Amino acid sequence: MNLLQKKSSKEEKQAKEKKGSIKKKIIPLIILAIVIPILILSGINYSISNQVLLDNFKGNAEEMTNLMDDNLDTLFTEMEATVNFLAKDNNLENLVLLEEKKLEDENITEQENSYFTKKLLDNIVETNENIFSAYIGTRNKTFFSNSANKAGQMKDYDPSQRPWYQNAMEHPDEIIYTEPYESASTGKLMITIAKTLKGDNGEILGVLGLDVTLDDLSAKYKDIKMGDSGRVFVMSPGGMVLIHPDKKLIGQNLKEEEVFQVANSSRKGFEEYTFQGEEKYISFTTNNKTGWKIGVSFNTNETQRSLNTIVKSNLLIAVICIVIGSILSLYILTKKVITPLQTLQKGIHKAASGDLREGISIDSNDEFGVIGMHFNQMVKNLKELIGSIISSAKVVSESTTSLKDISAQTSTATSEVAATMEQLAQTATSEAEQTENGMTKVAQLSENIDEISNAIKTVEQVYQKVTTLNDKGIEKIEDLTDKTSVVSTQTEELNQVILAMDEGSQKIGEIIQAIKSIAEQTNLLALNASIESARAGEAGRGFAVVAEEIRKLSESTSDSAQEIGNLIIEIQKRSSNAVSSIGDTKNTLGKQIDAVHETKETFEQMYEIIMDVAKHMARIGTLNQTMTENKQEITDAMTEISGATEETSASTQEVSASTEEILASIEQLSARTNQLSQLADKLLNNVEKFQLD
Repeated sequence: MNLLQKKSSKEEKQAKEKKGSIKKKIIPLIILAIVIPILILSGINYSISNQVLLDNFKGNAEEMTNLMDDNLDTLFTEMEATVNFLAKDNNLENLVLLEEKKLEDENITEQENSYFTKKLLDNIVETNENIFSAYIGTRNKTFFSNSANKAGQMKDYDPSQRPWYQNAMEHPDEIIYTEPYESASTGKLMITIAKTLKGDNGEILGVLGLDVTLDDLSAKYKDIKMGDSGRVFVMSPGGMVLIHPDKKLIGQNLKEEEVFQVANSSRKGFEEYTFQGEEKYISFTTNNKTGWKIGVSFNTNETQRSLNTIVKSNLLIAVICIVIGSILSLYILTKKVITPLQTLQKGIHKAASGDLREGISIDSNDEFGVIGMHFNQMVKNLKELIGSIISSAKVVSESTTSLKDISAQTSTATSEVAATMEQLAQTATSEAEQTENGMTKVAQLSENIDEISNAIKTVEQVYQKVTTLNDKGIEKIEDLTDKTSVVSTQTEELNQVILAMDEGSQKIGEIIQAIKSIAEQTNLLALNASIESARAGEAGRGFAVVAEEIRKLSESTSDSAQEIGNLIIEIQKRSSNAVSSIGDTKNTLGKQIDAVHETKETFEQMYEIIMDVAKHMARIGTLNQTMTENKQEITDAMTEISGATEETSASTQEVSASTEEILASIEQLSARTNQLSQLADKLLNNVEKFQLD
């Protein structure tokens, strides 16, 4: 038994062990493909049904709360109409005015007035079943009520202290509703509707009140249900339960409970809350007249009961679909998949054992039929391929022998070429290194020339600055010379002015001396006149007064002349000092003028030297420009030489490397030729095992 037959026998055993494994794998997949969509659809159906049921409950609850709100509006609209009618009734107004004795009627006594008022109020209560009692509190604290109201029988009852009276007085133009309360006399839960009574002139006479019991309302709505757990309730703005099926809760205040907080969060809504440990939904609205919260609450699991029926139906349908689907799938799987697979498996087993003489027959128009057709075509092509391989293997075996000889000769010639190219590569590398050294030196020379060029540019910039500064220096010297000349002229003029002033002060001094002499003579004459007037006695007294004034005037003149003389002496001293200082200034200015002239000559000499330096710098710049241009040409030439040398070296190395690669490839070719010869022999041995005819 050959190797191929041994392999085929072993694979046949493994195939028998695995027989039916595809069926075991496909069946669970088919069941999953049926179960998963059904479960998904059931889940979606459950979710949608739950939402639909919840929406239905929500819609019913909202409809119920709106209906109750409308009923309460209708009830309280009737009450308000009654209150408005009574508040405008002239009979009540007249009764109150009679009680206050502001309206006189000889035919009606006080007892009769009280009787008529009670009868009128009794009539109001009797004609409206929802009104428990009716009463009036006047502004002078008188209280009228119907006969059944015990408060009307109390003598010390003050209506003005009651909440209904005070609220109505605070809102005189409105109808007010009190917070619900429990009647002290009957124990019933009720509210008061009140409005002020006004006279024809708009003056407030009192307050009309109607007590409305809530027991009838509670009895009316207590049996209303929605589903199994849905209940109707009403809460006051303060949280008191007014209407509820559970009588224990009526009258209790739920202000601290979550249900009140939820209902009080907005005027209308649908929310979830917890009450006494149970999760609930609430649909609520707010009555516009009273502010009462009207709500319908039901347990959150209310929809679950209806959903349970839907779930059971879905499960039953799902089980039936799974069973039917599984049976159909098994039948189709066996007929359409398993049988063609077994036929295909037998054909593949024969081909695997080397028997290519027969194909397979699958009578089907699906993918398995196409696979069978392609398998038969594959067997046919394989037979032709193996026949061609046998012919080619013989030719390859013969060709590899002559290829071995050619490879040996080519390998020897290539080795010699590789040795020659190695020598050329070494020479090219040496030339490239020398060229690289030359490039380095040229680069250094280029850097030195650039540094010289930069230094020349710096010197030129310094020369330009020095020239500019020298020109400015000469301008400043010339300006200083002009200003010094002006100062010298002004100093001379000042000297002449001071000399003239000194001469004038000397003349003033002489005049002052003359004035002093005249003042002294005048003083002597005044003294003599005083003596003569004293001798003349009473007749010379007037003359004596004049003489005394003249003497005082002469003394004052003498003192002033003395002060002026002192000032003139001081001025003369300062004038002398000024003349001396101006002389020194003139000497200094003369020296300054000489120094300025010398500085100007120095700047002119510097200018001549700078101009001479400029000529030499221009020559240096020209030579530097020529040297820079030559440097660039040398650098470009060396770059081209270096590039050519590197390219030559690289090309030589590449040729050398290529030669070595060719040599290695030829050696590999020789080795592959040997392997090919061996494989050709082995291939002939293997393909001869197939049964083609």
